[in-house]
Amino acid sequence: MSYFYNVNTKTEIIASLIKLDTPTATAVGGRFGLSGTVNGSASIVSNRLRLVAGSSYYIEASAIMYNPNASGAIVYGVYDQTNSVYLHECTSALDPTTSNPNCQRYCTSALILDSDITTTMDIEIQIKSIVGSGWNLTVTANGIGTFNFVGYPSLRLLELPS
Repeated sequence: MSYFYNVNTKTEIIASLIKLDTPTATAVGGRFGLSGTVNGSASIVSNRLRLVAGSSYYIEASAIMYNPNASGAIVYGVYDQTNSVYLHECTSALDPTTSNPNCQRYCTSALILDSDITTTMDIEIQIKSIVGSGWNLTVTANGIGTFNFVGYPSLRLLELPS
């Protein structure tokens, strides 16, 4: 028995890079803003990423956060607003034994299959929990807090049409 791969068939991967802006609140439920152009069939509607049936999607979001108190923890993740469930989350914990301010960037990701989407699915990048005071999540053209950073907090979206 042998298998021959059809080299004339290929699957296009459609990539988008979307800015991840200041969240609506520095509190539980705060939703990071989304801006930019989305390639493919997904779109941005009211700071939510709207995915449509007919494709599978890989989402990777990297927010930036600053805490001058160097103490606390924040959890944010990919939130399926349609089904009210977190698909993935990540934690940024700061060490209270240091007196140095901390500026960090962590990544959360999710793979959403076409079979997971009935018609559409709205996705948010949302704060799940926050502990400590002094958190600064305000994104400016120069960075955040007193820190400049290379690049911009972003959401990367890969779409694989079915």
